[in-house]
Amino acid sequence: MPTILRILFALLCLASMMATLCDTSAAESTSIWPGWRGPKGDGKTSETNLPTEWDQEKNVLWRLPLPGPAGATPVVAGDRIFLTSVGKNEDDLLLLCADTSGQLLWTRRVGGGNEAVRGDEGNYASPSPSTDGEHVFTFMANGLLACYDMQGNEIWKKNMQKEYGAFDIQFGLSSTPLLDRD
Repeated sequence: MPTILRILFALLCLASMMATLCDTSAAESTSIWPGWRGPKGDGKTSETNLPTEWDQEKNVLWRLPLPGPAGATPVVAGDRIFLTSVGKNEDDLLLLCADTSGQLLWTRRVGGGNEAVRGDEGNYASPSPSTDGEHVFTFMANGLLACYDMQGNEIWKKNMQKEYGAFDIQFGLSSTPLLDRD
């Protein structure tokens, strides 16, 4: 292969690798922790130098008081953190959005009808939300499956128990929505 073709080939390969790296970093920055088990669904992160110890003060940047009991793990998309919680009256099932500085941006009532599960081990807001970086999806244990945009506008909502029948799960439902492509 002539030298000029080798150089051209090498530049094309380099450009292709750079485009792939840029696409990967863009995807990671828009959906850092999109669901309950993380970016790959395995509970692992590629982040390094993370704290391995914390308590009430050590390695805590901020705190956000929740309106009621909550067992869901947060999900992160860009500079937004989403989680579910029970409301102050302990009947409302809520979706909350905070920024990475701990400022609460919005709260949406997904529905009502909370119940405690297995004593105080959980409640109907225990399932974690999921996000694709453009929408956040939540599934409450009473059967409400809902989609919101990043500003908290409801896109759609379905009651899965009305559509498919009553749930009969001995220890309560805590199923997080799993996103698969679109």
